[in-house]
Amino acid sequence: MTASSPTADTAWAVVLHGPPRPRSWLRRAHHAPFPAVAGLLARAVTGDARGVRRRYLFGSAGHAHAFAARHGAADVRPVVDEPFDRPVIIVAPPRSGGTLLFDALAGHPEVCALPGESEAVIEGVPELHPAARGYNSHALTAADARDAGRIVRWGLRADLPPGGARLVERTPENCLRLPFLLAALPGADVVFLRRDPKETVASMVAAWRDPRFVNVPELPGWSRGPWHLLLPEGWRRLDGAEPGVVAAHQWAAAVDAVLDARPLVPDGRWIDVDYADLRRSPGAVLGALSERLGLSRRETPADLPLSATAISPPVAGKWRRTPGFRPSVLDAHAATLRRLPQESTMIRPRPARPVLFASLLRDVPEVELARPRLAASATLQTGVSIPLALAGRTRFRERFLPGHPVLWVADRAGCLWPYWLEEADFLPVRALLSGTLAPLELPARLRGRLAGAGALVEPDQGDGFADAAKRFAGDGLCALDEVLPVAVRLGLARYYEQLIERGGWELGDAQVAGRYGRQNEPISRFVHHQLVHLVRRVAAEPVRPSYSYVSAYRSGAVLERHVDREQCEFTLSVLLEERGPGIGGGWPLRFDLPSGTVALTQRPGQGVLFRGTRLPHHRPELPPGNAHTSLLFHYVPAAFRRTLY
Repeated sequence: MTASSPTADTAWAVVLHGPPRPRSWLRRAHHAPFPAVAGLLARAVTGDARGVRRRYLFGSAGHAHAFAARHGAADVRPVVDEPFDRPVIIVAPPRSGGTLLFDALAGHPEVCALPGESEAVIEGVPELHPAARGYNSHALTAADARDAGRIVRWGLRADLPPGGARLVERTPENCLRLPFLLAALPGADVVFLRRDPKETVASMVAAWRDPRFVNVPELPGWSRGPWHLLLPEGWRRLDGAEPGVVAAHQWAAAVDAVLDARPLVPDGRWIDVDYADLRRSPGAVLGALSERLGLSRRETPADLPLSATAISPPVAGKWRRTPGFRPSVLDAHAATLRRLPQESTMIRPRPARPVLFASLLRDVPEVELARPRLAASATLQTGVSIPLALAGRTRFRERFLPGHPVLWVADRAGCLWPYWLEEADFLPVRALLSGTLAPLELPARLRGRLAGAGALVEPDQGDGFADAAKRFAGDGLCALDEVLPVAVRLGLARYYEQLIERGGWELGDAQVAGRYGRQNEPISRFVHHQLVHLVRRVAAEPVRPSYSYVSAYRSGAVLERHVDREQCEFTLSVLLEERGPGIGGGWPLRFDLPSGTVALTQRPGQGVLFRGTRLPHHRPELPPGNAHTSLLFHYVPAAFRRTLY
């Protein structure tokens, strides 16, 4: 059927609700023929919290009430065609981060957005549905808005929450419909989100294997099953082409259509945003974007959570590992690549890229367990927000690498350690923690690493701290094995080496001329507060952290004999790494006990707990060409009430 063309400013909406249905059912309903109902202007079939939501628009109250009576609808709501004040249209090719940006903007209190994408609103107008055009493409022109633009505005008003907040609109098909949207929503600001073409097209190739991205379940003339993502002109000649060629054609059509429409947008109302900037510095990008859009600045997270449409967590260079994607498929679209803007029209944030910390699950040595079970402490973090149960135990995370899922595991002492997951490990780990995958069903290598990290344990594993506590009670000195997990130690070693290489630390501090030192560096504070659980067990008394100190010694460094000040009643010295010739079995840390001098050497990850205020300690000269990095964690009795630093 064809929608009528009303002349009044009011339409009438009728909403029917049905039981929940899978997305595949909703897609078929969206492409089903329109019902032959008198006065029907548009329909939209979507899913919401209640199940299936069918919204019908009518050009007259009489037709709407008659339809509502036949279907038992509770009410008929008038919808007035009021203009939108400076709506925001996000245009982004599929799989280029549009959902991520939309979710971040849609959370602003000064904007409003549809519960889902606008596809149901626009294609819910019969003459705008791709079936009315023989499924040639999703493209719409300004001419299409002359009659149907008002119906689309009514549909938006009918589906938006009440209130006068500013509209933010986003769906990938917008790339092919920008002239239509600019005519239907005059005065709009346009935000063009661009992403590296290789990353985008590779993700589109992956989406062609994912049923969540089916757009047209049965596309006439397409012999390879459901059509995924947006529908560009020229798709018929791609039947038989490899997925990468199809995806590259979709991407190029989307980008060309957006850039073709750019002259339609007045100066100052077009804003380019770079996806890499958004992932790297979301607060700065969203703050600058808010200013350009005339929205108030608000507090933004240091990282953006995984979007609901993510196929896998974002990882640098992921496109290289995408099956079925060849970068050469973009060679046929060199002209489009040249059209991409090289400079953003938005003030791009250029913060100094900080050195960030990550301890990688792939660095964990594998351990074989006969009867593995999931550790009770294992918790998965998928976004910037820490799981609520861990919030009080994970302070000082501001230098953590964002944008990756993190598995949190407590060790035998109760210290909580993070492990960054790779793309391939995310889904099986999530399934393990949700109970849908048993430990023995995991890939062997992943199972071994999870056991090494303590996420999988044997039922009868003990803690072994009783002997350490006895040794410490004797002389106030105790060597400890495996203070830091291997992956955490390697991550710390990389992190501090990069900090030093950046040139921000001066060589030499007040105590040692040949040492890079830093007190209470954020990541060291995180580790410091985790290890308090270990120190309490070995010291056999309540303690609390005072301060931490990163000590990166270089050749020629000498630690003179000394005792520590009162803030260092308990000191845990942990070796991160040693390297260079001539260091033999390690650079010794010497303690002068009543019974004589004891020299202790460590392997990376091992520690020494000692009473620094009572035991004189020192190190000899570090041999030429050597380097040694230790972390010093100082603790005081829980009753200590003087300054901690």
